[in-house]
Amino acid sequence: MPSVAVTGVACEPAEVRPGDLYIALRDGREEAAAVAVERGAIAVVSEGRPAAVSGVPVMVVPDAVRALGHAAARVFGTPARGVQTCGVTGTSGASAVARLAVVGLEEASVLPEKPGPITSPPGGVTGQGQEPPAPAKTAFQVPV
Repeated sequence: MPSVAVTGVACEPAEVRPGDLYIALRDGREEAAAVAVERGAIAVVSEGRPAAVSGVPVMVVPDAVRALGHAAARVFGTPARGVQTCGVTGTSGASAVARLAVVGLEEASVLPEKPGPITSPPGGVTGQGQEPPAPAKTAFQVPV
């Protein structure tokens, strides 16, 4: 099979663009993978081999979510390596703790970016198309 360049990574078949690597995260991999290939996915990564897919390489992995992270880092780079990142999670007070940390860093003459909320990708990573109940997430970055 000829070598091809992966230009993107997608885990939702409707978001696949030509040249993307499709990573099947949810049940119904058969249909989803076939749709992704129709939309231009050049390869499929899945926890099981989707029988309905042909004409593109399929890689079977034990953990598709982990594979998604590795693939995205490989394709898009690792921008977080250029900054120190701190995340605060919790159901009560996470934003206040993050803001307090920012004030402390500013007082120490370290100028972090202001904290902001982080959202999960559409459909989450549970594979059921719904966000799991999750604590609030707030993060800020400190230039290295």
